[in-house]
Amino acid sequence: MGRKKNLPATVPVELKIIGFFGGSYVHLITPADAPEGGTLTGLLHLSFLSGRIEKGLYRALKRGGRGIAVMVNGEPARDRPFRRLRLHQGDSVLFYNAVAGG
Repeated sequence: MGRKKNLPATVPVELKIIGFFGGSYVHLITPADAPEGGTLTGLLHLSFLSGRIEKGLYRALKRGGRGIAVMVNGEPARDRPFRRLRLHQGDSVLFYNAVAGG
């Protein structure tokens, strides 16, 4: 009989992913679970494991990089890497394409 890993306690958050990622347009607004006091990376990991996001999208967002921006509760998430920012119950997380213009 295998040992079960202790899963972290989770809190409900709102996950929004809007924009072009990996060559496809994504428009996703869904309730999600984040590890309590966890990070954006943890949110993405649980969303992938639960089937809310597919593997390619998970990898693209986790990798971050140029053109991907994040807002938490309407404020830009300036902490890079994402593993520093902590999430709490009821937070709203938006991943989107940053576009410069003029």
